[in-house]
Amino acid sequence: MLKPGLEVLTLGPDRDEAQSVRVQAKGRVLILSCEMAEPPSSAAGRELVAVSGHDFEMALAPGVARIVLAVSAFLVEPLLNNEGDADLARLLAVAESFKEYSSKALSADKRLVARQILSCPLLGSWRRMFLEGKAHELMALFLAGAGGASAQSSGVSPGDLRKLSLAREILISSLSSPPSLKTLARSCGLNENKVKRGFRECFGESVGSFLRRERMALAMELLSRTEKSVGLVANCVGYASSSHFIEAFRREFGHTPGRVRRLKEKPADGKRLFLAGFNGADNFHGASCFMARG
Repeated sequence: MLKPGLEVLTLGPDRDEAQSVRVQAKGRVLILSCEMAEPPSSAAGRELVAVSGHDFEMALAPGVARIVLAVSAFLVEPLLNNEGDADLARLLAVAESFKEYSSKALSADKRLVARQILSCPLLGSWRRMFLEGKAHELMALFLAGAGGASAQSSGVSPGDLRKLSLAREILISSLSSPPSLKTLARSCGLNENKVKRGFRECFGESVGSFLRRERMALAMELLSRTEKSVGLVANCVGYASSSHFIEAFRREFGHTPGRVRRLKEKPADGKRLFLAGFNGADNFHGASCFMARG
């Protein structure tokens, strides 16, 4: 337990068969989970929001890393009631058995923080401080994206917000071959103008900016955690031209993909590389649980 009301479970991918993990819930809890393939691939991974009033089990597939936050109701309810998702608040208030609230493609910002938690290089008190800070950061990203705050501040209807969230998930799930704006709008049930305006109002950026950021985040992960060539990484994130990909990467991060690869192969001064949180480590921390063959 990092602090009263906040538990963090980190599970690396090293398992040859499906398993399940049982987490002890002391009272009503909000469950926030990030699931990521190892080694990283063009698949985005999944993020899950759920509630429970009792101990619960979560399935673990082979080759998948998972971060689970279990947040006690007394810690999170004031946030949900004041500026969060009213539907989620109501579900948590009556939580008994495990109940899923939402499951969708894992966004780049959550994936980055989850990777940083998995790969924390610190020990002792510094490790606890780091993990507590990152747990709060991940919780904020989940709750800010749950729907309530964005809808209230933008004036977008709840129905349109759900459709915009679907549009965002479609983009995250198709980074190697994203749909056109026209196809995206049709897929989520909005017109093109509503999609363009809604992204800016609800998510704070244009459709193009969001897509570029997600692509670059995945590219950084693939470069620093796999052996894929720069050309293959470019294809994985939807660039037919390696030169165009290299230039886009340089604009985003200030250096080239080749430099990331060189740092991965030869960390400066023999020090461990901790680049954008994607250096990877398998560890287990914080939650009361047991592993069961499934």
